Amino acid sequence: KPPKRRIEWPGRDSYLISHTAKGYFVGTADTLQALHISELAKCQSEAGLDAAAVTSMINAVPQANPFSLVVIESTGQGPAGEFYERCQRSRDPDTASDYEFCFFPWFDDPQYTLPAPSMFVPDDYGRWRVDTFNLTLNQVYWYQWIRDTEHNGDVALMRWEYPSTPEE
Repeated sequence: KPPKRRIEWPGRDSYLISHTAKGYFVGTADTLQALHISELAKCQSEAGLDAAAVTSMINAVPQANPFSLVVIESTGQGPAGEFYERCQRSRDPDTASDYEFCFFPWFDDPQYTLPAPSMFVPDDYGRWRVDTFNLTLNQVYWYQWIRDTEHNGDVALMRWEYPSTPEE
C-alpha cells in the first residue's frame, strides 16, 4: 500500500501534503503556506535533488505573505552543494537573505555520550574538543567510539555526520 501523501482537516480548509526528494518538479504549480525541506544536503547527494528543484519548491511559497514559512535543515555534508551555498549566504551580512542561520553541534545533544573507561585518554582531536568546547570525557569517548567503530576511523565522515562547527 503506497504511503498517504495528503492529510486533511475537514472544516478548517487545511491539509498537509508530503513529497519525497525523488518527486521531480515538487511544488511546481502549487501554492504552499509552509515548506520544510529536511536533510537537503543528503537529498542532493543521494536523490539527485538539484538547485532548480529547490528553487521550484521555495517559489511555491508566497514570499509576501507574513504567515508563510520556509525551513531548510540538514546535516551539512561538507563545504559544497545547494545547502552549503544557502548557509553561506545566510551567514553573510552583505548578502540579501531572509534565512536565519542556526547551527547545532553534535555535543548539544545529551544522548551523544558514553561512560568513558577509567583508562581512557582522548586523542589530539579529542583534547582539542575538550579545551575548545568544554566537553566531558564521556562526550569525547562517545565521539571517538562512534568514529572508530561505526565509521571505521574515518575522521572526514565524522565531521560530515557530527560537525562541531559550521565549517566542518
